[in-house]
Amino acid sequence: MITIRQMVEEDIESISQDEELKVWSQEDYKKTQTYLVVDRKTILGIASYDVLTDHQAQLLCLYIKKEYQGNHFGDGLFRAILNHLDKQEFSKVYCSGDHNMKPFYDKEELEQMSSEQLELSVKNKWKGTVPSLIFEVKLPDFFEGPCKSERGLI
Repeated sequence: MITIRQMVEEDIESISQDEELKVWSQEDYKKTQTYLVVDRKTILGIASYDVLTDHQAQLLCLYIKKEYQGNHFGDGLFRAILNHLDKQEFSKVYCSGDHNMKPFYDKEELEQMSSEQLELSVKNKWKGTVPSLIFEVKLPDFFEGPCKSERGLI
């Protein structure tokens, strides 16, 4: 059974030993909010975010293992994080990535912006170098449109 859930302490060791999913050190995982796509006890994908301001967050990573890509797990994981942040009354989520993530963000119909358009309060709290490729999700507006999956499912 496929589930999407928040990471728990016991997951950190598994992720740290998986070369495909290992994004940060074990200590870094403890500093962020991380969600997982899990099939029974197998972790298929990971996504993490961090809070920038009272109502703005940064999606730090969104990754599905290569063998599971194309099954809409990334869509579900992305929406789970956005849903959680929406319930916490966040108004904006900033997503960054390289050219590999652009088709995903384009499919989700996210608004692309330049680093110059970011508010100074957001730039000052950004984790890592502010990239040139940034997409903005406006909440709760994101959920007002139809599902973007080609199958009509998340």
